[in-house]
Amino acid sequence: MKKNMCANKHGFTLIELLIVIAIIGILAGVILVSTSGARQKAAITSIKQSMRSISPAGLVCRGATPAPGDVQGAAAGDLLCSVDAASGGTDAVLPVISQCGTAVYTVTDGNTEEWSIALTDCPSVAACAGLTVDATGLSIIPAACN
Repeated sequence: MKKNMCANKHGFTLIELLIVIAIIGILAGVILVSTSGARQKAAITSIKQSMRSISPAGLVCRGATPAPGDVQGAAAGDLLCSVDAASGGTDAVLPVISQCGTAVYTVTDGNTEEWSIALTDCPSVAACAGLTVDATGLSIIPAACN
């Protein structure tokens, strides 16, 4: 008696395996493309939140006792205030924004009530370069950084 060859067939053919691998590859590509936009939005949100944190510290600098302090600094980690905490000021520093790499700030009118701090350089998320904060919060938000 001859055995039926088809009855003993086990496993998948090479073509079937290649088709499944191709489908998985296409789905993985679609998912990676759709999540890259979410990563960019998360980085922008984090940068905006870091910049928002400057405003209250700047207000403490300006109203510090015994003498009002200047809002100052130009690079991440620079002191934000010329009056230290022991004298009633703040020891806050300009935030290091990890998404930007080396963040560089520009302080305008730091010795007046009209002070503002702009994020002038953010190489990794260039859309947020120019983001500016003052006593009211975020005062300038570049369109691409929304």
